[in-house]
Amino acid sequence: MAKTQAPFLSLGARGQLAKTVVAASWKGIKTMRQYVVPANPRTSAQVAHREDFADSVALWKSFITAANDVAAWNRVALQSGKPQSGFNCFASSNLAALAGLTAYEMAKAWVEMVAGHVTTTTSSEITGHGTETVTYRLYVGPTEAKLTYRSTIALLSSFSYTPAAGDRFAKLVLCDSSGNYVADCSGIYAVTHA
Repeated sequence: MAKTQAPFLSLGARGQLAKTVVAASWKGIKTMRQYVVPANPRTSAQVAHREDFADSVALWKSFITAANDVAAWNRVALQSGKPQSGFNCFASSNLAALAGLTAYEMAKAWVEMVAGHVTTTTSSEITGHGTETVTYRLYVGPTEAKLTYRSTIALLSSFSYTPAAGDRFAKLVLCDSSGNYVADCSGIYAVTHA
């Protein structure tokens, strides 16, 4: 894919030209590529992945509804070092969890229920295609870029956390039964203190 500069096909060219080249903009970068007719073999694996992706999109639309939840996933995306949005990061995490785990939950909305006691809202249990059972790990830190491991949680539905001095941001991640990272299961949320 070639990056373009003016005056080649103007500053704002988009779309195909005589079924030979396609001009587009990706993440603000103007590009040109050869026109190709996409293949669509409809294999069972491809159809299953498309269904998983559709389920991830539906989960985002139904579960990540508040502005602070979107902002939390945007923080995860920024920390990933990849040019992606919070939605991209959420979908990627959910697809990785579906592939590796038997069942899991996603988390959102870190809420202080009583002074110094923080809990989350969780999704319904999601059935994955993998063979690994899930454990959850809590990461906390003074900035969104300096999160460190704090504890392991077996059941997300019974999770609660008491912030320590200096804890300003937190997130939960999904791990397999051996403790290996699988995916993020929450955005990076600001932690409130009593």
